[in-house]
Amino acid sequence: MKTFGIISIVLGSISALGALTAGHNPAGPIFWIILGIVLVVKANSKKVTDIEENKKDNQK
Repeated sequence: MKTFGIISIVLGSISALGALTAGHNPAGPIFWIILGIVLVVKANSKKVTDIEENKKDNQK
């Protein structure tokens, strides 16, 4: 999930840059950038949650 998020951020950024320089509507590329950011944040928060759960299990 994190890998796809990073890929969508990169491709969305390149597409947005191209759309802005050509004078087109950047709504589509901005959607992919936001989707990528959400996926990366969600993957990172899941990783932190898993680490915290493992620490609690190891303390018992």
